[in-house]
Amino acid sequence: MNAVQKQEHGHGHKHNEGLEKAINITTEYLKKYWRPTALAIAVILVAVISWQSYANRKASEFQLTWAALAELPSPHPFMQPDEKAEMIKNNIETCQRLLSERWNTEATPWVMLRLANAHLELGEPAPAVELLMQIKRENPQHHAYSLAVPKLAGALESLNQYERAAAVFQELAENQPENIRWWVAVGRNHEFAQNKDQAITAYENALAHAGNKNKQSNFAEFRKNALLRDADFLTPITDPVSITDLEDEEEETPPVSPEMEMPPITPGPAPGEEPPAEMELPMEVPETDDEEPMEIPVEIPEDTPEETPEEN
Repeated sequence: MNAVQKQEHGHGHKHNEGLEKAINITTEYLKKYWRPTALAIAVILVAVISWQSYANRKASEFQLTWAALAELPSPHPFMQPDEKAEMIKNNIETCQRLLSERWNTEATPWVMLRLANAHLELGEPAPAVELLMQIKRENPQHHAYSLAVPKLAGALESLNQYERAAAVFQELAENQPENIRWWVAVGRNHEFAQNKDQAITAYENALAHAGNKNKQSNFAEFRKNALLRDADFLTPITDPVSITDLEDEEEETPPVSPEMEMPPITPGPAPGEEPPAEMELPMEVPETDDEEPMEIPVEIPEDTPEETPEEN
């Protein structure tokens, strides 16, 4: 055996000794700690199985909740009011049962939003606000919350909670600055709360983001100028403007009323013929340069006595 073979034989012998040593240490460890080791392995297996079972159950709960939500009927425009109200009440009971019996999954915010919509359709904004606020607290990143924000703002305004409504409308306006409807709503609610500076700022933002002139921009400009002149605030009772009133609407051609229709044209006499006796010739109206000014009605304030015309 030459020197190279002896060296390789020595390395192999050392390797075998190291492997045997590791096996002996592992064997001694298992003899001494086999119970804790077996327990740890069992705990890991139970955890894996439990997690897989939980994931499967949660997926099943999501599918069941979503299927039940999809089966809820929606009212149509031709339903009788009593029938519509009964359907909405049944939907409320179904949604409440889903929230109490089913797990909290990705479908839960949609159930809460559907339940809030049902309360709003019945004219019950208070429970709707509680549900929409719960969506905001628990699922602020859920897509259902983005749909819930306008409803939350409108429900708060209907409950006369104008500063809270203005804050929610402000959130909408900051997320959609080009939609000046939200800026106008911020200004309107600040006026209801008698916050003059905040209302003016909201109307200025509406005008800054307005493109073409429309109902919303005209209203914002009117109210801004009125507040700058220290005019009275809008009040919820006398204010005729609402969110739906400020929607952009296409101008429609008004129908022609009977008064606007052209009268029938009577054919005139042929050339060289005398006009019949029953035909009236048009009367010439002399032109005058001086026209009487149009009389504009003026409302007389209550504290100003009316002047009695002198008798001739």
